[in-house]
Amino acid sequence: MIKTKLKRAQEEMIGFALIIVLVAVILLIFLGFSLNNPNKEAVESFETASFVSSLLQHNTDCASNLEAHLSVQDLIFDCEKDETCINGERAGEKACKVLEETITNVLQASWPIGEDWPLRGYKMTIQIGEDEDIKDLLPPFIDGSTEGTFKGTPQSFPKDIEIIFEVYS
Repeated sequence: MIKTKLKRAQEEMIGFALIIVLVAVILLIFLGFSLNNPNKEAVESFETASFVSSLLQHNTDCASNLEAHLSVQDLIFDCEKDETCINGERAGEKACKVLEETITNVLQASWPIGEDWPLRGYKMTIQIGEDEDIKDLLPPFIDGSTEGTFKGTPQSFPKDIEIIFEVYS
């Protein structure tokens, strides 16, 4: 009687071990398929739109009488009016110069380009005007290759200003 109970317990343990091995193999197969998913894009359109929204809220070194640090969005409006920074670290400098340096620094820090990175390049333009009168407020911000497929979305805001940001992968 004791031998049959021991034999039965051993059979149950072997069955349990087989179930665990089977579950582990199935999990490894699913993990392998999920890691080898080549359809994942390097950048999605919502990421570029979120970046532009964040960039517009980024504080700069330029200040006015009313605000200690102007945001990039406020600096775009000041650049369009050809104003200068009144207070702060950049007092006396043209708003367009501060805006160009700020955007360049943020782009380089946020979107690394190169062989070790999934992105081949990016291009950002800030345009102002309507229909036939559209012009670039600043020279385009370009780094890397701007050929091939890209993700990006334009973002408009008051005074007929539009920011177009494209990331090439």
